[in-house]
Amino acid sequence: SRDDACGVGTQGAMGAVVGGQPLLAMLDADGDQRLTQRERRTLGELLTSLDANEDRQIDAREIPRPIRVGVTLGPHAHTLLAAPSRALRPQAPPKNNEPPAWFVSMDRNGDRDLSREEFLGASEQFRELDADGDGLLSAAEAIKHDDEAK
Repeated sequence: SRDDACGVGTQGAMGAVVGGQPLLAMLDADGDQRLTQRERRTLGELLTSLDANEDRQIDAREIPRPIRVGVTLGPHAHTLLAAPSRALRPQAPPKNNEPPAWFVSMDRNGDRDLSREEFLGASEQFRELDADGDGLLSAAEAIKHDDEAK
């Protein structure tokens, strides 16, 4: 083809874009584009960790800037990088376990955590189910409890 004769079909292209919204990507652990109650709890830790010079302030130099790199066949890297995209992070393989029906029915905001206010049982039950004692009952804690009860 003409592309092959000119070498376009066999040429590679690479480009990079610097910038974006790194703080949201760092806080949004499950990548659902919203900050859940559990994710908001990590804000203090994150901000403290960003203060590299420990002056209790965070300036622009201390905020990480993501870099997106695109590699394409042919001269198309600029097209690939033109639109913003979410950063992908390695994630554990999905588990086939779904939270129990009682958990799903109480999880009014759908964040896969039950606060004490959402939990319809007694405070003693909530404390028993909240294995890590963080004040939130996670879907994983509910699944584990139901598995152990079987």
